Amino acid sequence: MEHKNRYPICGIFVALLFSSFLNAQEFDIVIKDGRLIDTKNAIDKVMDIAIKDGQIASVESTISKNRAKTVINAKGLFVSPGLIAVSYTHLTLPTTPYV
Repeated sequence: MEHKNRYPICGIFVALLFSSFLNAQEFDIVIKDGRLIDTKNAIDKVMDIAIKDGQIASVESTISKNRAKTVINAKGLFVSPGLIAVSYTHLTLPTTPYV
């Protein structure tokens, strides 16, 4: 009983399985080359931001476009996580004059 032919097939299967992991996109969105202003973490420079499931997953100087389903080019734009939520307020104006 010869088992020589079984090993090359196993090797091919493992290689195909591993390559599918390499091609998987780990982020939903990558925002590239935007000027990140993050006062909480004292960052004010051009960075890439990765988003996964609605949350910031990574902030790096360079994130490969291949790691995301969608890429947004923010070159020349400002990016500031949480700025909208911080500045959001309710303003109620009086409906009757004060006496």
